[in-house]
Formats: sequence, structure tokens, C-alpha cells
Amino acid sequence: MKESEIIKKLVKTFDYTDRSIIEGPGDDCAVIDLGDKKNFYIFTVDDLVENTHFLMDYLKPSEVASRLVRMNVSDIYSMGDAVPIYCLVSSGINDKKIDNEWLADFIKALKKELDFFGVKNIGGNISKSETVFFTLSLCGKVSKKGITRRCGAKAEDILCCVGNMGDVKAAVETMLSKKRDFFTSDEKKLFGSFVKPRIYKDYASCISKYASSMLDNSDGLYRSLEIISEVNSVRVKLDINSLSFVASKSLKRWSVLNHKDFKEYVISGGEDYNLIFTVPEKNINKLKSDIKDVHIIGRLENGYGVDISEYEGKIHYFEHF
Repeated sequence: MKESEIIKKLVKTFDYTDRSIIEGPGDDCAVIDLGDKKNFYIFTVDDLVENTHFLMDYLKPSEVASRLVRMNVSDIYSMGDAVPIYCLVSSGINDKKIDNEWLADFIKALKKELDFFGVKNIGGNISKSETVFFTLSLCGKVSKKGITRRCGAKAEDILCCVGNMGDVKAAVETMLSKKRDFFTSDEKKLFGSFVKPRIYKDYASCISKYASSMLDNSDGLYRSLEIISEVNSVRVKLDINSLSFVASKSLKRWSVLNHKDFKEYVISGGEDYNLIFTVPEKNINKLKSDIKDVHIIGRLENGYGVDISEYEGKIHYFEHF
């Protein structure tokens, strides 16, 4: 059973017709109208599970904390003119794997990350567990005028992104093949993208002024483009040549050294947490004037599906099951 199939079963079971629910399952955040004249309130939750998302003997506690916070706040900022506000942190602890020093370092780093993004912790839960896990639930707010959801894109819109893609997939492969003490300088940079992904909080609000839709790139570029197609009933044509501009120099050098195609890592990699969005053609010059780092990577057309006909490599993306 696929993750998407489980979500569909949940959606069919629960009632999301309450007028206060602006967006239930299906976007980066749930969106709720609580009567605030200017803002909606947004909610997201995500996990880090040992041996699924991280290895206890490989990551430092500070790195686990950083990933936990950043993978969640990325969802908040992908909603446009938004900010995270409060969080709940839950954990499953195995005291044979986590000692007092590990936990102290984790909590210190967790507070530092939450402070950086302006998030206040308001509680959580702790349980004993054979498998170590951490869950972060976030509440934020988004301007009603500046909200940017996955829906809203139309044919002829321009497909854009900010940030690099593919680094994390390369980092994970490197982690599984060697100890971090033996990383090259490029592998250290790729690994840095894994443990402390860049979050484009200073760009999201500006992008929301011009974009018709937006999402964070957590499951890989190809899956993100599938989502845009499915939600908006459009055909997404990816410009393969543009991928050279969104692949980092470290990824390109690593790919040459390891006889890999960097385009496969850009297309199929996940957990980069950069922003992918669509922009009406009339807005594109204004956006590029405000944000120099915007990359144009394709266009939306009438039809359905994802067109990467110029690419002959492998396509795959992360599924839990």
C-alpha cells in the first residue's frame, strides 16, 4: 500500500466540510479560519524516525534537532506570507541509545533552531520506545492576502524554483557508503544540506506577491511536478537544460567523480526543502527583479501529467511503503 493510498482512505473517512477548514489534507499545511480578519492559522506535523530518516550512530544530536525543525518550518513558509508561531515536540526515547549528554545537546540545539525561526515551544509528550523518534507539530499564521497554496496554477504559467536540488540524495548515498571522517570537501557540503537544509523564509513572502501556486520540495522534483499537475489539472513541461542551474557545484563534481548523472539526483532526490512555484507570465520580470536567485525550469500547458521527454535517465521518488 502506498502512502498516497493511505491518505486517500483518511480523506474519504473524515469530514472536512466545516466552514472554518479552508484546506485539509493535500497541501503543505492545513489552513483554518479562526475569525482573524487578516490571517488564517496553519498547522503541520512531521517525524524523524530512527533508521528511516536518520541513523543514531551517524548524526550528532544537534543535527537531528536541526533537521526536525527545518523540515517542519519549510511547510509553513511554503504557504506564502507566513510565519511559524508555536510548536509541540513529542519523542520516543530508548535510554540504551540516548544518554543525558545526548539529550542535553539535542534540547540545546532544538531551542537554538526554534529561536532562530521565532517559534515558541508550548509542550509535547515523551514516551519509551525501542525505536527513537521525534515529532514536531507546528502552528503558524499566514496572511489572507498572501497565502499561496498548491492550487491556483494555470496553463501558460511559468514554472520556477529557488534553491538547489539533488544534494540530499547524494549526501544520503555518501553516508551509506563511508564514515563522515572520510568525506571530501564536496561531500561535506552535500552532508551539510542534509543536516541543516537552507530554508527560504526571506523569499516566501515576496514570492507570494507574484506566484499562483507554491510547495516545498520534500519528495523530489518529479513528485512535486506531479502534484502541480494533479491539483491544477495542467501539463507540466520541465526544461531539462535548466537543471544545470539548480544543481550545486558540489553535486556536479560529486556526480562526475562517482560516474553519476546529476540530473537524476535533481529530478528524483528529496528532502531538499527548496521552494517550487508557478508564476503568471506577466509577473515573472517583477519577481526576478525582486529575487535574483529565481530559476525558470519549465512551463505549464493544457493537458495532464509531467513532460520530461528530453530526459532518458531513471525517475523515482520517496515512498514510505
